[in-house]
Amino acid sequence: MKTSDAGVIILCVLAALTLSCESAYQQLNSINDLRTIDFGRSVPRHSVLLLHWFANAINDRYNEMTLSFNPNGGFGSHHYKNSEHLLDPQPQGYRYYTVGNLNQEFPTYVRNPSIRGYDGGNRDRIVFSAQRLQSGDYRVDRVFLTATVNNK
Repeated sequence: MKTSDAGVIILCVLAALTLSCESAYQQLNSINDLRTIDFGRSVPRHSVLLLHWFANAINDRYNEMTLSFNPNGGFGSHHYKNSEHLLDPQPQGYRYYTVGNLNQEFPTYVRNPSIRGYDGGNRDRIVFSAQRLQSGDYRVDRVFLTATVNNK
């Protein structure tokens, strides 16, 4: 069963927004916290579309959020090493993964969005923490929105 609107809200509330220039993040703990974020300015609109896609790629079974894709390659996702130690160390059994490098697997509304001001950049990313379960599913723990650094 795909996540409901309440599941999307829960996922958004769990999301932390990584501020790429300050290497800090803001944790959202409630719907009121979510309402204080001006997504049109503080977070690129394309990031919101990516987060929407991710929320719909989550299965919510008995209040346990699991991925509907393999984080070791699905949608171009892969292990995120956290080599700069920007994120907290993971508990035993959890790993960080990243997704968002646009490729043909993503729906059109993510790959080629019709939003004003979108320059076609491929910088927005989601970093998430997940644990592989005995069933082979991946349980999602934390979700971060971030962007790659443009080194031009």
